[in-house]
Amino acid sequence: MLLIIQLPWFINNNEGGFLMKKWFSAFLAFTAFIAALTLLPSPAFAKSPHIPDHYHSGRWVEVDISAQKAYLWIDQQLQAEHQVSTGKNNNTPIGEFFIDYQRQSQKMNGKPVRWVSYISARNIAFHNTQWDLTIKMGKPRSNGCIRMYTEGAHAIYDFVQTSRYQNGKLKRGTPVCIHK
Repeated sequence: MLLIIQLPWFINNNEGGFLMKKWFSAFLAFTAFIAALTLLPSPAFAKSPHIPDHYHSGRWVEVDISAQKAYLWIDQQLQAEHQVSTGKNNNTPIGEFFIDYQRQSQKMNGKPVRWVSYISARNIAFHNTQWDLTIKMGKPRSNGCIRMYTEGAHAIYDFVQTSRYQNGKLKRGTPVCIHK
């Protein structure tokens, strides 16, 4: 309240009052701009016309094959973005899936992997690539899985829920939408 009472004097004083008005106007404009940004959906969400309407609420994962990125969403708020490497020769399936089950570690083709989250497409999973840390993400390189750096695979592993039975009914895991 003290600021409101003293504000007209602060702005209208004869010693640099015009400059104070400009500074204060710029401050208010900047504050309004920042407030407006928090009300808008994040830019990555606006760039995803491939996402069905029912994905706009709750927790879900988006994989954009053309961008080679995975996005973790809660409602329309982007929580995280990770670089990925999807299947070469279009081996990563496109469509709507669910996280079915997870393994903290296992072997794939005789090589150890961690933070494995299988989707409801046959033998397709998010996982790290700890057997070859020289692999750069961002280009299709896998046999269909969604390869990630360890931090990204761990983030997805912690973010999603798996399919399970609850009160005798199948409750599907976290939705995953994969598109080009």
